[in-house]
Amino acid sequence: MIMAGPEKIVEDKIKDYLEANHYWYMKVWGGSGVKKGVPDIITVINGYFVSLEVKRGDGKGRITPVQKKNADEIKCNHGVPVFISDIHTLYVVELFLKNGKSVDGLDLSDDDLAVLHLEDTSHS
Repeated sequence: MIMAGPEKIVEDKIKDYLEANHYWYMKVWGGSGVKKGVPDIITVINGYFVSLEVKRGDGKGRITPVQKKNADEIKCNHGVPVFISDIHTLYVVELFLKNGKSVDGLDLSDDDLAVLHLEDTSHS
C-alpha cells in the first residue's frame, strides 16, 4: 500500500470538505499543456472565485515565485488566492466570505501562520 504524502493528505481533506458543503471545485493536474504555477484547487465560495494552492501540513512546503505571481494576478482580478496547509484555514476563509468580508490574500509566512488582511465588502 502506498502512503499519501503530506500535501495529498491536506488536499484530500479540502476536497472532502468542499464536496460535503456543496461547493463547486476543480482539481487542477499539472503537466504538459498546463500553465506553470496554477493553483491546485479552484473553487467558488459564496460567489467568490477562490484558488487554493495546497502546501504540506508539516511546514516544509514553499511558495514558488510563479505561484506568488499567479496569486497576485488572481487577487488583482478580485479573486481570493489562498496558500493553505491545513483544513482550518479553509474554515476561516469560508467564514469571512460568508460574512461579507473579503480575504485579501492568505499567505504562509515563515512561521507557517496564515496572515489575514480583511476588507469589509458589505454594501451599506
